[in-house]
Amino acid sequence: MLQTEKVGMKELDRHLGRILKTAQRMPVAVHRRGAPWIWLVTHGRWRRPDPWTEMIPAGHPLYGLREHVDARLEPAADRYAALLGDTLPPGLLDLLLRATIYRTIHQIEDDRYFHEQLSYHVLCRWFVGLPDDFAALGRFVQEADALRYHEAAPAVLAELLEDAPLDRFPARLRLLRGSVEDAAAA
Repeated sequence: MLQTEKVGMKELDRHLGRILKTAQRMPVAVHRRGAPWIWLVTHGRWRRPDPWTEMIPAGHPLYGLREHVDARLEPAADRYAALLGDTLPPGLLDLLLRATIYRTIHQIEDDRYFHEQLSYHVLCRWFVGLPDDFAALGRFVQEADALRYHEAAPAVLAELLEDAPLDRFPARLRLLRGSVEDAAAA
């Protein structure tokens, strides 16, 4: 399901920068006189809405995990950006963190194989959040690989996956909770 934000005209005037930052992650509805008036969306979402969402069954284990991760990412996005380096374009850190989680739960070590998954596997592409016309896939895989080895990544992943619905994954896909917790403690 698509997450949205709702704001009024006065709040839009006072907090435009913060609201535009939110609009980079999710659509924002600007209300006027108590009713939706205009939407703030990124160019990519406006030009081409996410075609993958309708293909993913709500009962799929990745669907629940994506909702859990997105709910954890939203309130702590600025803190994660500070921990992991805020030189990335806005919105890219969310994609990179979801890519790292996907690689972890599927135990994908090879960059070429991960590139192939992102290119051809609809569930992978949807979970990560890549638009269907994402052009810089090779660079994205390199950034995701670098993020996996960042010193703060294990702690961030442990926080994102805390209480995540990982029990719904088959045994071969289950993330070993101890390994993330041990890495976070190290």
